[in-house]
Amino acid sequence: MPQRSSLALALMLAGLVLLAVGALAWLSALSWFGRLPGDIRVERPGVRFYAPITSMVIVSLLLTVLAALYQAAVALATGPLTSKLQPPGRPSSLRSGSGESLPSP
Repeated sequence: MPQRSSLALALMLAGLVLLAVGALAWLSALSWFGRLPGDIRVERPGVRFYAPITSMVIVSLLLTVLAALYQAAVALATGPLTSKLQPPGRPSSLRSGSGESLPSP
């Protein structure tokens, strides 16, 4: 069975999140977004200004939590970091498998 790339998993999860947000927007379930206390809206004749500060703080918190969950899932799937480190000494590309000494440069 082929190994799954973490980039492929991230792209699929991002697509599912975009699909869910699009469905919520289509169903008008996000009509409150941009109208929270702390969101600045100025509407005058000829001028419209929106600064959804509180809404963007909420989006930032949600993305931070999702990124932390994704990072934890990838860490669990790939195992501990220490198993991927080389032992001290010469890099494996310089080691000889037959016990012969390598020529000096």
